[in-house]
Amino acid sequence: AVAGGDQQRYRSVRMHFKSPVTERDLTPKDRLIILGSDGVWDRLSNQEAVDIAARHRDPAAAAREISSVAVQRWHQQTQGQMSDDV
Repeated sequence: AVAGGDQQRYRSVRMHFKSPVTERDLTPKDRLIILGSDGVWDRLSNQEAVDIAARHRDPAAAAREISSVAVQRWHQQTQGQMSDDV
């Protein structure tokens, strides 16, 4: 997915974005679902996100921590110059 600001910026160069989509049936073994933008997945591995989410009983708290870690890493790795949509 591309955020509104990104769409506006890339409109003049006529880029098209297609997000990967995966379908799977949920089973009783599934304990959580994590949805995130590329800004999250560019900075956290799937396992890191699962580990963070599993520590929280409150989904909102898990989302806040996952987002916070992603933003911190964007800032660290770009010397505070940028962070993608998280």
